[in-house]
Amino acid sequence: MWLPNFSMLQDFHCLAPDLPGHGQSSQTGVWPVEWLADELSHIIRTETKNSKAHIVGLSFGGVVTQALISKHPEVVDKPILSGTSARLSHTMDRVFKLYVKLNKPLLKMLPSSSLGKLLSLPFGIPQKHL
Repeated sequence: MWLPNFSMLQDFHCLAPDLPGHGQSSQTGVWPVEWLADELSHIIRTETKNSKAHIVGLSFGGVVTQALISKHPEVVDKPILSGTSARLSHTMDRVFKLYVKLNKPLLKMLPSSSLGKLLSLPFGIPQKHL
């Protein structure tokens, strides 16, 4: 979903890591956020000119960005976070766990391609970017 933005950012060297559990890595499961922060730090150190990067984190990417800032602040130049939070309130944590529990049977029945389409609807993600 980030690729269309790259054409508008031609003055920048853009990278879009495919986080486990997302995109083409959707079948790999979810990995600990701290591990993902370490991996992103390594990518930034090896794939950028000055071992620093502007980071854009949306939703879970924002959670990973916060872990990256916490563990490896030296690789983050300017972060932009959207649709994320440092932690859920006690009530929201309970609501989220209930939501996951109630939807688990549905998630098991849907193929990942259908789930991706369903989840993309509220965000207006075009079909070609699914």
